[in-house]
Amino acid sequence: ERRESHEGEFRRRLAEVERSKAALSDENAQAVRELWRVTEELEAKRAAEAEHMRFKTEMEEQAKWLEERHATALREREELQSQLDTMQGLKDAQAKTSEEARQLSSELARRQRALEQLEEEKERFQASKEQELRRKERTIDEMINE
Repeated sequence: ERRESHEGEFRRRLAEVERSKAALSDENAQAVRELWRVTEELEAKRAAEAEHMRFKTEMEEQAKWLEERHATALREREELQSQLDTMQGLKDAQAKTSEEARQLSSELARRQRALEQLEEEKERFQASKEQELRRKERTIDEMINE
């Protein structure tokens, strides 16, 4: 009877150990699933941040290119203005230079319009890129805040 009592106690404890083992196994599986979920979220956030940095670098390079192009157009404009000034002086001295001065003036006006269009294009481009950058930053902030 004592032996049966010990065996019963042993079986009861063994069953408790098996239940504890099963509960720990379930908890471990849940922890592993949670770890995978968190890891996937972290990888997604890292990928989004990397894409944001690539976009930002590209935008900075494009802005630099536009600034260089704008500076070149301004230099050309100054050169043309200088040429126009020279031609205006010659116009007074020689009648035949008046036609060249008109052509230069027309070219200057054309380039002036082109420069104005370039400046408008630059402003639209920068506004578009800034809006896109703000949108991507909000997306990243939302992902980070999640």
